[in-house]
Amino acid sequence: MNLYVSTVGNDRWSGRFPEPNSDYSDGPFATVARARDEIRRKSPRVPTRVHIREGLYFLNESLVFTPADSGTKTAPVKYAAFTGENPVLSGGKRIQGWSKTRINDKEAWVTEAPDWTFRQLWINDGRRQRSRLPQDGFYRIPRKTECEWYEGTTDFFVRPGDMKVWQNLEDVEMVLLASWVESRMPVVAVDEVNGTVKTGLRSALAPSDGSRYYVENVREALTQPGSWYCDRTEKKLYYIPYQGEELETCIVIAPRLANLIVMEGMPDDGQFLEQVSFEGLTFAHTEWRRSDSTPIMRYDLSDIRTKKLVYMKSAVDNKASDHLAAVSVPGAVVGVGVRDCCFSNCTITHVGGYGIELGRGCQNNVIEACVFRDLGAGGVKLGTQTVVDAPISFGNQIVDCDIGPGGLVFHGAVGIWLGQTPNNLVAHNHIHNLFYTGISVGWSMGYDPSAAHNNRIEYNHIHDIGKGWLSDFGGIYLLGDAPGTVVHHNVVHDLSSGEYGACGLYYDEGTCQVVGENNLLYNIAGDAFFMHYGKNNILRNNILAFSIKGGLGSAVDVLEHGRIGEHIAVTIEHNIIYLREGEVYRSAGVYRAEEIFLSAWEPTRFNIRNNVIWDANDRPLLCAGRTWPEWLKQGADAGSRIVDPLFANADRGDFSLPPHSPAVKAGFVPFDVSDVGPRVPVGAKAAK
Repeated sequence: MNLYVSTVGNDRWSGRFPEPNSDYSDGPFATVARARDEIRRKSPRVPTRVHIREGLYFLNESLVFTPADSGTKTAPVKYAAFTGENPVLSGGKRIQGWSKTRINDKEAWVTEAPDWTFRQLWINDGRRQRSRLPQDGFYRIPRKTECEWYEGTTDFFVRPGDMKVWQNLEDVEMVLLASWVESRMPVVAVDEVNGTVKTGLRSALAPSDGSRYYVENVREALTQPGSWYCDRTEKKLYYIPYQGEELETCIVIAPRLANLIVMEGMPDDGQFLEQVSFEGLTFAHTEWRRSDSTPIMRYDLSDIRTKKLVYMKSAVDNKASDHLAAVSVPGAVVGVGVRDCCFSNCTITHVGGYGIELGRGCQNNVIEACVFRDLGAGGVKLGTQTVVDAPISFGNQIVDCDIGPGGLVFHGAVGIWLGQTPNNLVAHNHIHNLFYTGISVGWSMGYDPSAAHNNRIEYNHIHDIGKGWLSDFGGIYLLGDAPGTVVHHNVVHDLSSGEYGACGLYYDEGTCQVVGENNLLYNIAGDAFFMHYGKNNILRNNILAFSIKGGLGSAVDVLEHGRIGEHIAVTIEHNIIYLREGEVYRSAGVYRAEEIFLSAWEPTRFNIRNNVIWDANDRPLLCAGRTWPEWLKQGADAGSRIVDPLFANADRGDFSLPPHSPAVKAGFVPFDVSDVGPRVPVGAKAAK
């Protein structure tokens, strides 16, 4: 069965024809919701395809699918772009009625502001910058507030002249960067004399001396072309146009909905939305703001030694953001109890949160060949935040997608987030231009129970992560017990942090039973590999090159926990470690703030052997502060060789090896990463 939807359609028609007939008595539907209802009414027993014609479809409310909208294996349901056309489902609204004016002695446009709150604006398909100070870069916190670090604060010291009692101060938002998270906080008061600021929400973490921040939606800052300001007091929206932009022809869209597609299965009752697919569609223009009822993730401070992750309400916590990964920020597409469904060659762009979020009971779904662009948060969230939040999600695939730029509103978001979910495949994705982690797997701190088992992370190309903003992140980040998880044939490069801790491959607290092999990790402003205690991990046959000393870099860095007894934390073997600066191995040593960590490099806790090590600048090797002879006496690196592996052109990212390479003779097995990233054309336009 074929149904059609068109911007010139009518929901009173049959939907059986792609265009209106000659007397306009029948033709396509006007809305996707009407096509959904027609399918639900007929309960299709044959394959059904909804052809969506070219155009911009503004949704008045989220498009909701329930188990009643399911297809079957023999009669699946597909919502797809009409051949050769590019339909866009929008959660925004076009802003019109512009006239010319002047503001801050600049020529500008002005119109009546919408009656809803938003922090994003798109003009002619491009994101525009909300008025910001400083115009480039950041302000700095001159001294920290005395408070518990994990508790955060609403009181901040600022340098004289940075923050002022601007007009409509209640419209201003302060964005603080502290370690691995941003905090977006409404400004309540500014004391220019004493250099202090009061905010309406607590920061996720307390600022340190020199922590960076900026402010948005400052009326006095509206001076740059391409920037805008919303004045809630006078209910006006201002914009300073770029040269060549015409007031009469520009398409201006403000986001209104948080979710475009809501897929509501009932997994607790065994009722799933299934056998529904979306192909060649573009989803755009969403907004999200934290409310008092939003669940956020934070640390339980009742026992600082355990640092367990718990979930609380912001009404109780009064927090501006999550402690990690912007994990409570939803997707433009959200699903619970979704099974055997697919998103293929779709584009998700101009959104305020994540792209797609599949939570409880989402099983055996596929997200393939999709493009995620201009993201307020990250690309895909998969799984739940707690193990007990059953039924569990499992068996999903995220393959051949292109994700980035992202983190444009919620800077701490990640490209692909896997929580408590096993048996998933994340493969051949291109993830780039984020301010935090590329791929995050697992969500149990330490040795708490975890469901993130048997996940495969392979052939992904991850680069330009961190961008010098946030800290303590990984190109690929793992957390908790993860038996059967394999991370292989990924290329991770060009990571830079704001303060510390850019890691190519990051095994965080309690990572166990993970195999990392045949990965290429290079140009990391920190450590190519970092492990923050764990058990029975393997780092094998990887290339770790060009960690950057400015980021306290080394090829391998381990902080080993002292409370867990004797075990093998990690086996490090048959890797090529290629340096120009920094140490071969670096130990973070004793974590003195809590005094529960031991110096890392204890021979009984590691198998380090048969590696190939070379310093291209011919410096003496340093291994956790020891000379090479001292390192060998400790019992490490038995069978390892100091020899040039003879890369083809490492300076240009070509780490291929000739057959006669000494590394090959030493037991390193060359691996091919020429096909990392998407193998097929991606995005909505590629489906035409």
